[in-house]
Amino acid sequence: MTSFRLLVRGAALAVIGLVGCSGETGILLRVSRDSATPAVVPRLHLALGVRAADNVVVGTATAPVDLPTYVDDVVATETIDTSGLDLAAAPYEVLLSPSAELPITTGLEIAALGLDTATPANVIGFGAIGHEVHFVRGEVLQFDVVLAPVSEPAADPARRDCGTLGDGALSIYACRRGCIRYTGDGGERWIGAHDDIDCDGDPHGSDCDDYDWTVNHNATDVCNNGKNDDCAGVADDGQDRDGDGKTPCDGDCVDNPAIPGSAQIHPGATEVPTNGIDDDCSGQCDEPDDRDHDTYTASGFRTTTPDATDRSCAAEVPDCNDQVATINPGASEIDRNGFDDDCDGHCDVDGDGDGYTVGDGEKGFVDPPAVGTARCEQVPSDCNDDPTSTVNGTPASSIHPDAPEICDGLDDDCNGKCDDGLDADGDGYTVCGTVADPNGGSCTYVGTMSCPGAGAICDCAEDNGAIHPGGPALERCDGLDSACDGVRFATSTTCFAFDAGNVCRVGARTCDDFTPPGSFGACIPGTIQAPDGACNAFSSCAADPDPLACVADQLNTSRLDCVAQLQGGPPVALCATPPTTYEVLLPPVLGTAACGTVTWDVIGGPAVGAWSVGLVAASGGMAPAQMVSGTCQPTLVVTGLTAPSGATQPPPAASVLIIARRALTVQAVIVTLGGHTAMTCPDGSGLLCAVAGG
Repeated sequence: MTSFRLLVRGAALAVIGLVGCSGETGILLRVSRDSATPAVVPRLHLALGVRAADNVVVGTATAPVDLPTYVDDVVATETIDTSGLDLAAAPYEVLLSPSAELPITTGLEIAALGLDTATPANVIGFGAIGHEVHFVRGEVLQFDVVLAPVSEPAADPARRDCGTLGDGALSIYACRRGCIRYTGDGGERWIGAHDDIDCDGDPHGSDCDDYDWTVNHNATDVCNNGKNDDCAGVADDGQDRDGDGKTPCDGDCVDNPAIPGSAQIHPGATEVPTNGIDDDCSGQCDEPDDRDHDTYTASGFRTTTPDATDRSCAAEVPDCNDQVATINPGASEIDRNGFDDDCDGHCDVDGDGDGYTVGDGEKGFVDPPAVGTARCEQVPSDCNDDPTSTVNGTPASSIHPDAPEICDGLDDDCNGKCDDGLDADGDGYTVCGTVADPNGGSCTYVGTMSCPGAGAICDCAEDNGAIHPGGPALERCDGLDSACDGVRFATSTTCFAFDAGNVCRVGARTCDDFTPPGSFGACIPGTIQAPDGACNAFSSCAADPDPLACVADQLNTSRLDCVAQLQGGPPVALCATPPTTYEVLLPPVLGTAACGTVTWDVIGGPAVGAWSVGLVAASGGMAPAQMVSGTCQPTLVVTGLTAPSGATQPPPAASVLIIARRALTVQAVIVTLGGHTAMTCPDGSGLLCAVAGG
């Protein structure tokens, strides 16, 4: 180590005074700091660089840089305690003197490193004279070194873990291993550490070239560069470290025994098809496992771009069809071709993510059973693939072939039927309040009653196919709601019975339609006389769904069959242009002579099934169900057709029984009313009637 003498801090030591008084030879080094450097610099290391015999080579093996080199004659761990000083106010002074180890002719590069108290210490300040200095016999030369701040060392191999000065304009690096690279007068220079000149981590004396940081025992031999890069004894020998018989110079792409499997990786090795390693150093992994040469393998590795260190290849989703190069995890999905082109486990473009696609509108595809299967099974088309769609609370992702059918008024399983499987009696109506088979999958609610959550009319008798919403228009006294509309058979209805005097009378009977199978009470005769045939017929017609029509059919009397022209719907309605009512003369039942006083009765009242009927007297004006008139041939008026909500067919035909009484003569007229529908009202709208008997 250099022999030097430390002067007391703050001593008055001028160059001229030294020369004049003592004739002493030396270099006085004064170390201070600038304002940006921490106020407390706990320790100093003075780097006394002695010109080396050679230049250090830094950079890389392929881009080396020679730097003028000096060797620090002071061990890096030797430091000066300056923790109690403020170098800005009172610089630290050191007098260097020549000695036997440091001849007076020696050229020096001198720098100072300010260190913190960490272990190992961090460099927090740096300063240098910036050029080579020499002793001058009989003189003490003074040089000032001002410390400037140094940033935290960067992990940059080209700088050997060196920190840069805060002043970015200066190319100065202070390395943790004790080396200094900086720019002074005349360019860059290098002060190497006392025990590791090139700071490559291989100590001086062990390193086979301590002037080249690319050459050390930890390096990999670079072929054909004329260097013994790995200090193995021979330049460019390509030492076989892993014992596989191949060296890097032979093309061995992994020659590091610390890497698992290194000895099995070399040129000429057998490529293992499913291990994700470039075993034969060909630049590709698992080539035998990539039969379609699309760089994706069935085992899930890319054949291209092996890792430079261990020759492993990136793991990918397995190629789900290794016979077709256009099908692999990196491909784009082609819609409606029935293949999982990108091997993501989904076929084609599945908008709502339910695993089923639209296909050609009739046939779609279902996702393959597992990732890695490219061919998709053909199934009926997904009837709702819109990811934004939610109908009746059901999202599109719950609507697809094979989906469970639920009460939502939708064709959940895309079989063209709504809520099927929930229509136990097969009448086309469900307990969900929907039409089950709308001939095309367009399901509709059919009413406005009491299905939970649907607000529609439920099939109120799922064990009886004849009972459902929109069912028979004529309720029966059977204890059932035949149309599931909440309407029951009338509590009191018309009947015919002989009174105590054996006169046939129009009577009334009660019905209990709330307790199956329903029941009628006895017919109680009223005051209106009816033909005897009505009473005789009623005994067999009492249980008929429409007993009045049944009685009318059995009476041997005048009959008028009428067909109204109706406009189709929904809903069905009487054609209204023109007329808004239909009128027709009844056939004469009491002759054509002067009738005298005739009493006309519409039996059952003006509401006949879905029709509203009445009589018009000769003087005009609508009459009630009973009319007293002097005419034997009044006009029948038909108005106000009512039909079930949404009906598209005409209501069932109805029979109107009209009784004429004059003195002791009682006769009846039967009028049957039916309808013919069209989407628009035909020309000549009217009630077309013809006398059928009498």
